[in-house]
Amino acid sequence: MPETPERSARIYTRPSFLVACLALVCLAWAFVIPPFGGADEPGHFIRAAAMARGQLTGAPEVNTPDGILYWRTQVRLDPRFDAANAFPVCFRFRTAEPACGFYFVTPGDENRPATASIPVDVGLYPPAPYLLPAIGTVFGPRLASLYASRLLTAAGCLVLLAFAFAAAQRRRSFASTGLLLIVTPAIFFFSSTVNPSGFEICGALAAWYLMIDFWNEAVGDTANDTANDAGRDLGHSRLFGVQTAVALVVCAVARPLGPLLVGAIVGCTLLASGLSLRHGWRRVAQRPLVAISVGIATALSLVWYVTMFSRNTHRALAGPAPLSIGQQLRQGLSFFPELLRDAIGNFGWLDTPAPRTVWIPWVVALGILSIVGLVYSPSKRHAAGAMGALVIAIGVMVSALFQSYTLFHFLALQARHYLPFALGFFVLLMDHITALKPIARRVLIWAWAGAQSLCLAQAARRYLYGIANPRHPLEPGLVPWQPVLPVWGMVALGTVSAGAVALHFTTTERIRTHQQ
Repeated sequence: MPETPERSARIYTRPSFLVACLALVCLAWAFVIPPFGGADEPGHFIRAAAMARGQLTGAPEVNTPDGILYWRTQVRLDPRFDAANAFPVCFRFRTAEPACGFYFVTPGDENRPATASIPVDVGLYPPAPYLLPAIGTVFGPRLASLYASRLLTAAGCLVLLAFAFAAAQRRRSFASTGLLLIVTPAIFFFSSTVNPSGFEICGALAAWYLMIDFWNEAVGDTANDTANDAGRDLGHSRLFGVQTAVALVVCAVARPLGPLLVGAIVGCTLLASGLSLRHGWRRVAQRPLVAISVGIATALSLVWYVTMFSRNTHRALAGPAPLSIGQQLRQGLSFFPELLRDAIGNFGWLDTPAPRTVWIPWVVALGILSIVGLVYSPSKRHAAGAMGALVIAIGVMVSALFQSYTLFHFLALQARHYLPFALGFFVLLMDHITALKPIARRVLIWAWAGAQSLCLAQAARRYLYGIANPRHPLEPGLVPWQPVLPVWGMVALGTVSAGAVALHFTTTERIRTHQQ
């Protein structure tokens, strides 16, 4: 008697198998990106090191005639840590240059003072997302500290991704495959380098999915409503309550706009659920752990924003923006394609974008699926909830556009600033897609794995050889980067792991089809 699909492919469908594969993808990214090649990674690493040594923010930065970034501070650390600030200059924004070698030890190191004042560009950012990478800095000014910080960041983000995948796979619709398409290479990149955006994006992804179940469970508590199976199966699971609380707390404390993000997630998912405010409030009262923990975290985040992050706004760069508001908006619109590309992946200092063969089809696929999701939306309120998330994301993007001209006097938009809000648009719409045939889902799943591999290889090629001119020599006096682990070996590991994730999902699809 032949084995059933459930028995023959049992190992590939286990949640632990999926989490292990995602962990290996993060591991590959952590070792393919050169030291401090992540976005603003020197500042985030130094902030983590300062926190590990008892400095929550540091001293105010000395003002200059042109003003300063109001969140910049000075910390007292071993002066070798300051090498992180200078290192990326040899390759960032210079796509023809490969990454150069990095060492914390510098000439004259034997005569260095015990501590020195070191600038940190993110000194007034909320401290919570630096707690895990701070542990990694215990090795001091060594590369071991950087990689330990990266791996601890990846571990925290991986937990949040696991929450999201568990929530999506409880549902009978397109949600789990849709989540796979939402997890772009950019999310793995931020999750595997020292940057609070990784926590914010992964926390938001988990929170959007968990809050859908949160309200669906509420529907099951009312006499005249019906809930989907995911909502009923949750019952009064304490684990579900803990996961929801953790995801929302991370959203609240990861970045300065955390309270706005929490409000958007709660409000848009409540609107999409179709619940009245009275029923919604009753559901919140039934989960006091979620309500109390998220309320405290949001209050603390607001206090930090008012008393710390915004206290030096009067010291922003001096002088009016060089362009009118209309000109700023026109430049922002012309930059929109780059923002879409950035959301798929830009692996470094905005100089290593995803290949066209990846980002254009990916954006087109998400656009088509969004239209399908709107068509199959179960109600007008559900569609309104999804569109509300998109409108808030656009509002955040426009606000960031004007702020960039105020602070820097040039366009400095990045997709990671609005992505946590925009995720809700795709999560809510893909949650009710049922029209795609199994063959179409399998094609999308394996295309996802191939795109992940191409982006990882793009990053490796850029930092080993340079993109504009492969095998371009380094400038005189610079030594090439010597990776801790073989880069192409890490690319192979990431490729196999992404393929294993695809195998997990296609096997799950086959089992579901067999059961039906």
